[in-house]
Amino acid sequence: MNASTPATRSFFVTVPVADLDRSKAFFGALGLTFDPALSDDGGACLPAGR
Repeated sequence: MNASTPATRSFFVTVPVADLDRSKAFFGALGLTFDPALSDDGGACLPAGR
């Protein structure tokens, strides 16, 4: 890495929910989107700060 290339960091927070589909629908209704590359039937990744 050189001085002109900024370092990138990722930070993941795990928040358990009772109903994943309902939670995804709620946040989707707020206009937020999930990262399909980091989501599956057991969890969903909601990127923030992009």
